[in-house]
Amino acid sequence: MILVYITNPDKKTAHKIGKFLVEKRLCACVNIFPIESYYWWQGKIEKTKEWIVIAKTLEKNYEKIKKEIKIKL
Repeated sequence: MILVYITNPDKKTAHKIGKFLVEKRLCACVNIFPIESYYWWQGKIEKTKEWIVIAKTLEKNYEKIKKEIKIKL
């Protein structure tokens, strides 16, 4: 089993992605929760709120998950 860590800009998108991955049977389970992130952007430190999806899946599904998320978004 592997964990796939997926950041999302808002709660709606996180739930859309999480539900989609479970419906497609690309993962057994997802966890969704809010976080606050700090990062460097254009020479200064920024802070933002994000929503995280952690998908529990098999390693063989990783490339499929990447592809499906790109299509879904």
